[in-house]
Amino acid sequence: MMADTTFLIDLARGDPGARAALERIESGSEALRVPAPALAKLWEGIERSRRPPRGSDELRALLLGVPSAPFEARHALVAARLLADASAEAPALDVFDAMVAAIAVAEDETLLTRNVREYERVRDLRVRTY
Repeated sequence: MMADTTFLIDLARGDPGARAALERIESGSEALRVPAPALAKLWEGIERSRRPPRGSDELRALLLGVPSAPFEARHALVAARLLADASAEAPALDVFDAMVAAIAVAEDETLLTRNVREYERVRDLRVRTY
């Protein structure tokens, strides 16, 4: 199971749905991984904020300890296809989201997100929401 940026944000904010989803994953046999682009997108938001959220140092330490899913050359090829497929659509597919989706598609894993609208147009991507 891959964690999208929206899931990470919701988890950090204490969203009950995100926490329940995490508990279901932890009690089952599925492993949760954080795609490197999801971490980059999350951290970009924190870096851009005028006031970093309380607990951001703890969040950073926690996220760096979670198993990750690196973005590799084979994922880049899938992301390029996803971006090209979505180029005629409005709004365009976010580059970070395309990278996250590419990892999930290439690794044949489900993406855990609240951002269904962004990802429903990605062919071959399995999405789970909360």
